[in-house]
Amino acid sequence: MWAFAVMAAAAYLLPYIVLGADGHWMIWDNLDSNFVTYQVLLDSGAIFAGNHVIVEQPLGGVPRGTLPSELDAFVWLYALLGAEGAYVANHILQTLVAFLGMYLLLQRHVFQGRGDKTVLAGVGLCFALLPFWPFGGLSVAGMPLALYAFLNIRAGDRHRFNWIILLGYPFYSSLVLSGFFLLFSVTCLWVLDLVKGRRASPLFYALALMSLAYVVTHYRLFIDFLFTADFISHRVEFGNVNESAQSLGASLRSAWSIFRHGQPHAHSLQWPLVFITTAITSLLILFSHRGRLSKIFYLVGLFIVVTSLFYGLNKWPPISDALAGIKQLLPMQLQRFHFLHPMLWMVLFAIALGALIRVSPSMRWVALAAVIGQTAIAGNYHELLKNRHSPSASEFFAVEQFEEVARAIDKPKDTYRVASLGMHPSIALYNGFYTIDGYWPNYPLEYKHQFREVIAAELDKNPQLQRYFDHWGSRVYVFSDELKREAGYVSNYHGKEIIVESLALSPSALRRLGAQYLISAVQIDEGKNPYVKLVGAFDSDDSVWDLFLYEITDPPTDAASHGAG
Repeated sequence: MWAFAVMAAAAYLLPYIVLGADGHWMIWDNLDSNFVTYQVLLDSGAIFAGNHVIVEQPLGGVPRGTLPSELDAFVWLYALLGAEGAYVANHILQTLVAFLGMYLLLQRHVFQGRGDKTVLAGVGLCFALLPFWPFGGLSVAGMPLALYAFLNIRAGDRHRFNWIILLGYPFYSSLVLSGFFLLFSVTCLWVLDLVKGRRASPLFYALALMSLAYVVTHYRLFIDFLFTADFISHRVEFGNVNESAQSLGASLRSAWSIFRHGQPHAHSLQWPLVFITTAITSLLILFSHRGRLSKIFYLVGLFIVVTSLFYGLNKWPPISDALAGIKQLLPMQLQRFHFLHPMLWMVLFAIALGALIRVSPSMRWVALAAVIGQTAIAGNYHELLKNRHSPSASEFFAVEQFEEVARAIDKPKDTYRVASLGMHPSIALYNGFYTIDGYWPNYPLEYKHQFREVIAAELDKNPQLQRYFDHWGSRVYVFSDELKREAGYVSNYHGKEIIVESLALSPSALRRLGAQYLISAVQIDEGKNPYVKLVGAFDSDDSVWDLFLYEITDPPTDAASHGAG
């Protein structure tokens, strides 16, 4: 089993190492955003600057406090290895830490040193090969190792290794994605120890250490939230109206979906093999193994069920209204307990396989087949395979093509700003351009309102786009109703000729934000949109884009007021 685990992990990681930026990396919530955010921070020279210092390149300039802390591990991976090297190194670290953490958790705290090696190494491998969201760092991948350290300390093991794990985890994970929910869950365990009269002080100190470490590593977030009264985030308008409310039936369907399939930022890949194996084996465990493992199995299963229900019912008005006050106090997505699910499903899987082996030694072959089957499922979700029909990272960022655009403009990049149409603004940012648009999870509400003036007429054409921007707004994009209907609002790759006839943007609002050029992946009808003037067209065999560079001019009247482009 160990030989298989090593070969499978090597086969999983080798394509990242060999292909580098020629690999087909995920675009959604990845190349379109976080991948470039860290590069923007490094290029700004403002890594250690105060929260109020303006980082000029994105969104007309954003406060330093809206970018990652200098204590974020990704900042230093980028500084040491560059963007592409950091991305590959992160995948390697995620896989290795995930395997080690799950193996140790199962060995010591689930099976208490009596686990079968096929189960320990096999399930550790299955967890390590999950498609972890790259910029979650160790948020999910490192959770078993963090829980292992918590449980060690709870059991009286004071080895420094445990404290180092708890201290280090917050530097490479997100408080709002996973840290808060792990801390809350372990706190419930601490409360249970208090109720039972068990010595609980070691676990309290462990919780306090990790909490303090999160405060330190996320200090910029805490400063903005607690002490910066003049910064109002666009996030205050998240779901300002009840557009996202769901009926009870829809909420239960959402709960079933997260229970059965998991969530894209925290893939657990439990369907079908892990799900069916644990469901069938649950009866065997119930009637044949009434002990500590049986209790762990059903408590973990109950936790997954309850948190899945909470995920679904979070948008059902009776529940969402009851939680409104808490959401005002804690402006985060409270349903994110599902970030614990990948770890917990693998614990269930391990107990189920262990129960099968205890029935008969010959069942070890069934367990091995299950592990191989789950490994195959994980392999099918490999990032480079899953995104094989999308452009490679190098094709996506089109460096040489954007150099041609820069030469056509022939001005220092910090003397003008651009907007992007039909493509992610992250591409212009990656290539050093200063933008008025971008995908930013936290930026000033005032800027959202200013940018809305640019696209107001286009939003009026399309209620879906209007809700998307008004009630979320983290994608500050030049939306086009025509483009949305033709190709989606972004990712129009070359080979598909689209001419936008009516682009109802406000040129005066564009110029107020400093935009002088529009870099477009689609053609714009200049006759019907007199505020744009074609400067040049650019194509490349090494890029997926056909680029059109337009200068934004000042027509006699605001084109948007005429309902034209």
